[in-house]
Amino acid sequence: ILYKNHYYDYNDKYKDAEAITEPCIIPSEVNGYPVIGIDSRAFYGSVYVEIVLPDTIELIGSNAFGYCKQLKKINFPNKLKCIEVDAFKNCAFEDLSINAPDLNIQPYAFECCKDLTQIKLNVKTVGENAFFDCASLEDAVIGDDTENTENINAEAFMKCTSLDKINIPASLKAIGTDAFTNTLINLVTIPPTVEIIGSLPAQRGEAPTSGVHIPETHPLTDLPKCSFDSDCTINGWYGTEA
Repeated sequence: ILYKNHYYDYNDKYKDAEAITEPCIIPSEVNGYPVIGIDSRAFYGSVYVEIVLPDTIELIGSNAFGYCKQLKKINFPNKLKCIEVDAFKNCAFEDLSINAPDLNIQPYAFECCKDLTQIKLNVKTVGENAFFDCASLEDAVIGDDTENTENINAEAFMKCTSLDKINIPASLKAIGTDAFTNTLINLVTIPPTVEIIGSLPAQRGEAPTSGVHIPETHPLTDLPKCSFDSDCTINGWYGTEA
């Protein structure tokens, strides 16, 4: 089952609420049924400082912890498979460690986590704009000895204006357009396993009811953009994409 909370509907009355320092512990089962996910907006705008998730969790829904501006600590179970859009937008993390080999981090999942300074990720995919505008992020370690990460998608770390260190794991196959633009990275080594650099733009289109048109892209005919800023030196192997 999906864990539903919905006690908090974010509005002005919670904006200045006092932080709850006692950890919020999510049960592993409810009425005999295992809790395998956190529902969308379950804790949106809450003032918990720490959340403890059970090992059974596989899904964290969209905006589940969005705008939890006091949230500094949460664990990520090894079985986790999906963190949806905006799940942790505008949280107060200072560091993150995620060891979930089958995990797909969806777009904007950790956008605007302004206090975040370092991350260590062992995941399958880092989605578009996943860490967009995490302005204090300085160090990103992606992949570990098992090297599961296959994709860093378009604009994943765009506008991480303090980021000056990044490792590219040997398992990586693709780095999307503008994945590391507007950062401080000036030197990067691309392993020979990487097949695509900069030729995967962010998805664009027109939402059915938005009324706002965003020009579409044509990956087969548009001139490709790089994944890094123009002043970044890219080291690679002869005959590879780099």
